[in-house]
Amino acid sequence: MQNQDYYFTQKCKNTLQFLCSALYHQLSNRFLKIFFHFDYCFYCVDSNGESFESCIGMKIEEKIAELKNKNIDILKIPKNELVNYFIAQKRYNKAEVVKKIDDNEIECIKFCDFLDLTYEQQYILDLSELAKCKIVSYEGGFFVYYASPKGATLNEVTIPPEFDKVNFFHNWAIKNHCDSLISLNKIILDGNLTHLNSECEKLDNSEIEKIVDELISQLNNRRIIAISGSSSSGKSTFSLHLKSAIEKRNLQCEIIPMDTYFMNRDERPRDENGNIDFESIHIVHTKLLGDRIDKLINGESIPERRYKYVEGVGGDLESSITLDSNGFLIVEGLHALNPFFLNELKSSKILKIYISPLIPLSIDGEKCFDPYDLFLLRRIMRDFNERMYSPQRNIEWWPNVCQGKEKYIFPFLKSADFFGTCQLAYEINAMSCILVPLLEKSLSVNNHSLSNEILQEIRRLLFSIKRFNYIETEMIPNLYMKKSFSSILYKVMNMPYCSLLFFSFFFLSLIRDNL
Repeated sequence: MQNQDYYFTQKCKNTLQFLCSALYHQLSNRFLKIFFHFDYCFYCVDSNGESFESCIGMKIEEKIAELKNKNIDILKIPKNELVNYFIAQKRYNKAEVVKKIDDNEIECIKFCDFLDLTYEQQYILDLSELAKCKIVSYEGGFFVYYASPKGATLNEVTIPPEFDKVNFFHNWAIKNHCDSLISLNKIILDGNLTHLNSECEKLDNSEIEKIVDELISQLNNRRIIAISGSSSSGKSTFSLHLKSAIEKRNLQCEIIPMDTYFMNRDERPRDENGNIDFESIHIVHTKLLGDRIDKLINGESIPERRYKYVEGVGGDLESSITLDSNGFLIVEGLHALNPFFLNELKSSKILKIYISPLIPLSIDGEKCFDPYDLFLLRRIMRDFNERMYSPQRNIEWWPNVCQGKEKYIFPFLKSADFFGTCQLAYEINAMSCILVPLLEKSLSVNNHSLSNEILQEIRRLLFSIKRFNYIETEMIPNLYMKKSFSSILYKVMNMPYCSLLFFSFFFLSLIRDNL
């Protein structure tokens, strides 16, 4: 996927969300809520939970098709005027978001008489360029499917297999008052973070115990656990939690990260242009990994392995792994559900788990936080900490990561036995103390090689995470996160200019949060 294709797809998604909201209001005089983003579709419900007309989705789809000769406008509106506009429409959550924006004039998008915030997102203004969409009614709402990349036909229109799990997590978030950004920020301001963290941990433990119960009910039958998910989805952390839960039942569990079986960089196959596809399953020694897993399950020892990212070289270590006859093996990696790998195993009795951020978060009562942004923000933090990669480098590479998911992960989601999440409800609040100065520094770098798309992405991400109330690192109740984030923050603060940016952000946050 070329970068332009990726950004075009994002513009299509943003534009379709806005048009669906505008047309729903035009047809019903009510407001639409984007409930959750899935892969190449998003799910919508009425913002007040009212029932849809049975044909509303079809009407919106027909109207979108009629807009090929129309345009939408981007304009700036004075802050006070915009607050009053949203209050007059009883869009109170959106008015609260506007109040927290520092600018005196705020960028908005307009179609007919319908206004919304752009959130620094990019849109297709000439609707003749908009890709096709398909709207399908489902369980009191509707899915909007869009094509990717530019010019491609729509993917197979099916209900996302993780939909029920997203609903489950949504109900949990409502119960714990963290289903919206306003409610979440209030928890931070009121000092109730410890209680929320406790509920998050209970949720994680409950979900993992369900998996362990399933494994033990089939003891000696399903001993291999394949855990897949996108880059920075939380596969490694989830695997460690699952391993710990299994060991508490007095059973052995070992983990093999598929990354440790990467080919050496100079051995990797290249395409016709001489480029390496770093997301491809074909840069993994799948046959070697499959043979060793079979040996391990049969009671033989295998060498541990490590891959050095900086040098681009992997190899066996002197230490080895052996598995008890009733022990479990977790194989975690991007490609853990890919049949190309699974077919290398003699056993077909494998428990398949897909990990992704699945807790919906409403930003303003109408828009929701995109889980892909959480993937990207986690990756920016991780790669800065472990590999000293700049945010610019990660954002530049991100379209390739998304292409890798579309090609190597997305087709196999339906095969998953469990959908899990490795996500703390307040995670973005905690990350902001690191990400804001890091991204601000990226904007201050005088780098003429950066494209407009990358600069715009940095601005968009900054705008997004600044909506979250800031948590000081020492106040993070999750001990693992606190230790990890403290280490990263130390590195960030030792970058030139970042200390000043950090304290400026912290001071402005205190003022804003007490307005």
